Amino acid sequence: MNRFLLLILILGLAATSFAQSAKKPDAVVRDFIAAFNAQDVDRTIALTSKDMKWFTLSGSTIMTETANQDELRAFLVAYFKSCPSCKSKISNLMASGSRVSFTETASWKTDKGVEFKDNYAVYEVENGLIVRAYYYEQPGPNGYNERLAKKVGADEMGMKMYVFVLLKTGPKTYPKEERDRLVAGHLQNIGRLAKQGTLVLAGPFGENDAIRGIYVFDVRTKEEAKKLVETDPAVAAGVFDCEFRLWYGSAGLLGLNEIHEAISKKKL
Repeated sequence: MNRFLLLILILGLAATSFAQSAKKPDAVVRDFIAAFNAQDVDRTIALTSKDMKWFTLSGSTIMTETANQDELRAFLVAYFKSCPSCKSKISNLMASGSRVSFTETASWKTDKGVEFKDNYAVYEVENGLIVRAYYYEQPGPNGYNERLAKKVGADEMGMKMYVFVLLKTGPKTYPKEERDRLVAGHLQNIGRLAKQGTLVLAGPFGENDAIRGIYVFDVRTKEEAKKLVETDPAVAAGVFDCEFRLWYGSAGLLGLNEIHEAISKKKL
């Protein structure tokens, strides 16, 4: 390539990079809200840093909604799925250095019409990317947290549908060494599914009988749960057999894995 043309290309790329990092914080926030309203997950993520953190403050309660881009992506996918009509409009925007504050008016459609709710937000922007977002909410009646309810897919009673799986003694038996290997794989798979977010609860029963333990999956259908259970080497080998039931329980169960991670010294 001609050296002069190569130099022009390099300078052009540098200028593009500089333009992105030089974009004013308020413009970055407006672009973020526009991408959010378009429910464009990739475009929304592209405006955040890899370790972007999202906090919600409600009364005296502080919750970490997401701690990095991967968690933000999962949060947005679930949020848009649970609320396809959700939109945000910003007003009273003020920028001070790297911080941008504004009032966000969220709207969504219900059977009774369109509903609205105002929140106060502060975003921190560095090098053209959002690194932290703080949302201040007024606690609802009886401490109700609407944003959290949407995040976990709760209905008005704070409940949701899961798939409950009973693990039973299977038809196959194996020598101790092989069985130990299959059970070790069973435990590793539990850890993987929990980290993935689809497995909400798992554990053995205390009695040593034909019903060995349970799984609770955050999926809508038995078919989805069966595909997840098939990844368990002990189930695939016939050590365990399974019975599937739809189960209506508290949506608050989705917070169990985070609590468990904080209180367990040893990991699966």
